[in-house]
Amino acid sequence: MEIFLHNIPYPVDQIRLTLELEPVLHSPLFEGYSTSPGLPINFKVYLFPDKRYRRHPHSGSGTLTVPSEKIGNALLNYYSGRGINMDGRRISLKPSKHKPRSDTLGEIELLPYRDPRAIREKESRLADLSNKVELQDVQFAWQCRDDKTSVEWQWNHEQAQAQAQAQFNLFDEFGIDEFDQLFDGSPEYTLLFKEESREIIVKRSAGFSETTIAVRYSRVQAVETDSNAKAILLLLESSPSFEKGINPLFDLETRKSKRQKLTHLDSDHALVAPFAWSTLRLVCESLTGLEEFKRMAGVANIRVHDRRRPVVWRGLFSEKYQSQLQQWLGRTEWSVAFQCEALYRDLLLDTVELLELGFSIDTLVRDNGPQYTVQVLRQFGLHLRDLWYLEESSTVWSCFEQARDEIAQSGADIQTANLDKSLFQCLHVTFTPTAMKLRGPFPDASNRILRQHPRNQDAFLRVSFTDEDGFHFRFDRREVDGPEFIARRVGTILKEGFDLCGRHFEFLAYSQSALKQYTVWFVTPFRNPQGREFNAESIRATIGSSWPTALLRCPARYAARLSQAFTATEFSVVVEPDVIQRIPDIERNEYCFSDGNGPVSQGLADEIYSALQRGSARTGRGRRTPSVFQVRIQGAKGVLSVDPTLDGLVLGLRPSMVKFESSNNYDVEIARSFDKPGKFFLNRPLIMILAGLGVDTNVFLELQRDAVLKTQEASRSLKTATKLLETHGLGAAFALPSIFSNLRKLGIDLEQDVTPSGLRDAFLDRCLQFAVHHVLREIKFRARVPVPQSWKLVGVVDVSNTLRPNEIYACIVKGDGAKPEHIEGRILISKSPTIHPGDVQIAHAIGAPPVGSPLGELFNCVVFSQQGDRPLPNKLSGSDLDGDEYDLVLFPSLHPPRTVTPGGYLAAHREKLDTDSTIDDVADFVVNFINNDMLGIVATNFLLIADRVGIFADDCAKLAELHSWAVDFPKNGVPVPIDLIPQPATRVRPDWYAPEIINTQNADYYESQSALGKLFRDIKLPPVSAASYESRAQQRRSKRKERRGLSLEDTLERLSLGSNSLSDPISVKLRRRLTPLVDLEDTEELTEAMSALFDHFAAELEHICFAHTLSRKATVRLTEEEVFMGTIIAKSAQPRIRRDGIAGMRDETSTLVRRMLKELEGDEDPVIKDWVNRSWTAWRVSLMKKDTFGAKSFGWIALRAIFETIKHLDD
Repeated sequence: MEIFLHNIPYPVDQIRLTLELEPVLHSPLFEGYSTSPGLPINFKVYLFPDKRYRRHPHSGSGTLTVPSEKIGNALLNYYSGRGINMDGRRISLKPSKHKPRSDTLGEIELLPYRDPRAIREKESRLADLSNKVELQDVQFAWQCRDDKTSVEWQWNHEQAQAQAQAQFNLFDEFGIDEFDQLFDGSPEYTLLFKEESREIIVKRSAGFSETTIAVRYSRVQAVETDSNAKAILLLLESSPSFEKGINPLFDLETRKSKRQKLTHLDSDHALVAPFAWSTLRLVCESLTGLEEFKRMAGVANIRVHDRRRPVVWRGLFSEKYQSQLQQWLGRTEWSVAFQCEALYRDLLLDTVELLELGFSIDTLVRDNGPQYTVQVLRQFGLHLRDLWYLEESSTVWSCFEQARDEIAQSGADIQTANLDKSLFQCLHVTFTPTAMKLRGPFPDASNRILRQHPRNQDAFLRVSFTDEDGFHFRFDRREVDGPEFIARRVGTILKEGFDLCGRHFEFLAYSQSALKQYTVWFVTPFRNPQGREFNAESIRATIGSSWPTALLRCPARYAARLSQAFTATEFSVVVEPDVIQRIPDIERNEYCFSDGNGPVSQGLADEIYSALQRGSARTGRGRRTPSVFQVRIQGAKGVLSVDPTLDGLVLGLRPSMVKFESSNNYDVEIARSFDKPGKFFLNRPLIMILAGLGVDTNVFLELQRDAVLKTQEASRSLKTATKLLETHGLGAAFALPSIFSNLRKLGIDLEQDVTPSGLRDAFLDRCLQFAVHHVLREIKFRARVPVPQSWKLVGVVDVSNTLRPNEIYACIVKGDGAKPEHIEGRILISKSPTIHPGDVQIAHAIGAPPVGSPLGELFNCVVFSQQGDRPLPNKLSGSDLDGDEYDLVLFPSLHPPRTVTPGGYLAAHREKLDTDSTIDDVADFVVNFINNDMLGIVATNFLLIADRVGIFADDCAKLAELHSWAVDFPKNGVPVPIDLIPQPATRVRPDWYAPEIINTQNADYYESQSALGKLFRDIKLPPVSAASYESRAQQRRSKRKERRGLSLEDTLERLSLGSNSLSDPISVKLRRRLTPLVDLEDTEELTEAMSALFDHFAAELEHICFAHTLSRKATVRLTEEEVFMGTIIAKSAQPRIRRDGIAGMRDETSTLVRRMLKELEGDEDPVIKDWVNRSWTAWRVSLMKKDTFGAKSFGWIALRAIFETIKHLDD
């Protein structure tokens, strides 16, 4: 209820009036009125501004909003006839003629009452930070290794003055000379603190324009001041943000115009902005200003150190030096030039330092070849990252020499040996608003185009677009013209390409999954071994032979079809043309029941899977041929499911699978083979839907508590740890679940072996701690709770027409030799993400199929009926059968007491051009997608609104409709207009929505009473000590320096061949197990080889640690424990970025581990004795290296190899 307040004394502000009302509304008289029992009534006072006279702090009137009419009427009765007496005046109260604002009412209903004195303190803090510091100079600098600060750019006073004066001369021409009074011809430079956004702002005001440099508090690494120079030095972790707008001194209307985001501040700054951003040097006009900055920094809790650094002007990134560098890189072999540029772009070297190394690098290439040189440069980068931590005598040159010597002593040829044929070494480029970052090469999944050019794969680049912190672009749409910036920054690169190391790269295409990460493919023109020239246009021309006009007129759809050739796939077999049969779809009632699904004969399926096993080094693939494959062939995409009635070699393509015609290519490419059943986990959207359909909250709580208990017990034994790792996919790169199981067979477990050299050591303890933290974090912040009797299975159609309407068939086979498990009975089925109440349905699983039915040959998939009025998959979020996976829940407690009619998922409109699409049109679509990708906003708003008003609210229904539209945006090119998206009624958010970096007790988050809120509060996340995290990093640095300083002779002496170093429980029991099977040998040659292999492994592991840290600092990396378990512990404002990082880190670690295993195995037809001894010696090396970085992980690889040899010997 809203109450109108009148006759408020001008000296009385909002806080004083609130404090006057507080004793009344919180008195015993109102105890029974609270909408939140046990908590005082929340309310809000608002005073109208004095718009008429503009000389008072308010107009003398205002409103009081209370949670209910009952409270409002009681308060009116309390003050009836007397009002509120303050400062000699009586404030009158009466019911307002207006309803309370929905956002205000939502806040006071949801949030607890907060002491207004805290607001006063906040206002006082803001007042303490309201002063401005006048600046004389604004400079960006580079910290040199001789501890001098080299100023590389300074705001040009003369240029700014001329530009500003020119603006005012325009007004003089029209006789508008009053503006001259506002400007004396000189730009003003000021510094201020913006506490609301926690930023330090540096402004330059010149004429109509105002340019800002914004530095977030969290990105300030250190602050130094020099009183003699009146200078402030801000040492930054990432580049500041640059913006330009209208000077607010002018017309009020101009304040509504949006600011423009910049990549640089002027033409001179454009040259140095990608490099000299980490030091912002500000010279104050006066010493008083410097002292005022120090005072305000203290208020903002920013520590300031007094330190005097000599200032020089070296021009390290001048046009002269950069031109010389690019000319040299243009002459250098591409793979070497890329690594040099990567070191340069990572700010590990300045231009002059890299140029000085040029002759030595050229010599390395001449004497040892480019691949060897790349290895040296990658090792060199590791030393450069530690250069600041090493002794003073260390220099750039000594780091280079050390890297060169280490590669000379190790097996540099290991890098590209034994790579999985389904992978290639991929180079990555990331564009931020101001810079370009280079990464790689890293193993990445291959695709059709890359396989067509096996000798020129280094001509292709993966290019991503992110903000300075590696996150997706985020703009305040009310203040910053984000779309204009994306069009200028991203669009220009896409349309014009970019130059790198003397090569020009052109936009090629993208895959659908990569587009969602704002990642695309670029290529530089090349000549293949046959002498044929290729560029982006000619490569695209090879993808399709016939494109329908309707497809070409829609850029998004055209690009989506091109993307089929860039989907990550494995080559399997080439089929004869007559193997492919064109067959009709199963259609009825304007629905397609076979949408995206065709048949394959068992014979061809066997050939496909055999080829996959031969061509891939991946472990974990079963011996039995899967019954379902996700494929790409010619211009078709979809799923092939085994049809036992087909004889010989047959592959059926339906019209719903063929997206365009492509001739002369009969490769069968596999995107995925479904050889295992997927694990099912709850998630927030599904919980919200199920709770809205009547599933009791206690069901979710019991499942979560059971999951939490099992997680917390995981570190008690190898059995419980194995189960946890298997369930959540942790430690998979090192096959930890399998190793744990084998250790248990040896009689080793966590409880009994606690000696320092045994299984239970500090490393494994930290690993298990990280694993527990990872799982609990996923449960708390994503509601990712495992459910028994539940699976995630790919969908196919019943070609035998056995199943009746609403029937399904599913058979689970968990591994080779496992007994088939036929699912039978009432079953919940859905497909994530769920956003419509009808996205959850109940079906009947038939159990074992009729004897002789073709259904009996299908497993680890869900088979849908082709009967009925509408396909069941279509009822589930409008899904189809081209690879979509469905959630099957047999667990009866999660079955809702009711279901509702599914949503009607109609085909979306498509963007249409008047002419055929060009690649520039595709580039425009990519820009449009980045600017208007609303899928996340739609899904989030559904949860936020449903949390307050339930899933059946009109706004939720609207969001479900828009969600389908947003999902189709990448394929039809029509975005969801943001003004059509329903918004939550209040800015206050439920506690479960809070990012992990936010403390909900100190922010605007309410205690949600939904199932999600209760689940969120029911779990406490154990802390991971940041102190031990950092000390561990320092220990690794120390150990790595020690290892790199050892000679080969010293290393052999430390290994102490034949010593008692193998007295730990694992070694004792392994020796006892191996001795009867094979003679264990100790040779110096083998020890040298395994030591070199370890050094190579440790260096590659370190690259992975640096590549996937969430920090932008070049010296920050992941711990060995994180990579070993396959997790990242650091918190993130965008957890999806961390999940992407985890996925990439796991892929690269898996590839590295497979290479190490192959080195231990030896030849393709290994001699078992040699295999055993290599693995055994590797294990011994890992023990003797002790706490050296990488030693523990290397030991687990050796253990895995040893157990594989034991299996072979037993067989």
